[in-house]
Formats: sequence, C-alpha cells, structure tokens
Amino acid sequence: MGLRGPGAKSIKAPQAEIHNLFSHLEPVAVATVQPWDVEGLSRVDRVVAFLESLPITSGVLAGEQFEVRSWQRQFLEGVYALDANDRRPVRTGF
Repeated sequence: MGLRGPGAKSIKAPQAEIHNLFSHLEPVAVATVQPWDVEGLSRVDRVVAFLESLPITSGVLAGEQFEVRSWQRQFLEGVYALDANDRRPVRTGF
C-alpha cells in the first residue's frame, strides 16, 4: 500500500523496538495436560471438562467458569451415547 500522506513514514516498528517492549515480561508456563486430556474419561466427561474450562465472557457471571447443569449433561450423554456396536445412534442434536 502507499503512504498515508505526504511525507508519512512506515508504521512498522523496527524489530529492536518490539523486543524492548516485551523484554521485561516473564515467560508464561502453559499447562501440559488439559482437564479434558486426562486418561480414563469417557467422551461425555471430556466434553463436559472442556465446557467447564471455558470462562463466561459477559453478563452478571462474567469471569466465572461455565458450569454444565444436570439437564445439559443428560442431553450430552444422549448425544454421545454408544449403541451395542460402539456406534453413535444420534447424528445431529439441537
């Protein structure tokens, strides 16, 4: 793209400036095992663990973790249940 106006300079900061901006920050430790990656969980338990790891982003409960209610868990169990042939009989849930 062209310049923003007569005599305008590039808006990209040199790499040294970018490095200086973040040089004071410590590296953040990342969890190696997520709650849904724990061995021995069923498919429903993994889905519920993932959902409950999500934060609520707006509203009165903003900042708190999502909590799956019993009726929601029953729905998930119905969707992810396996039949006698280890196949999922439910293909679509809404």
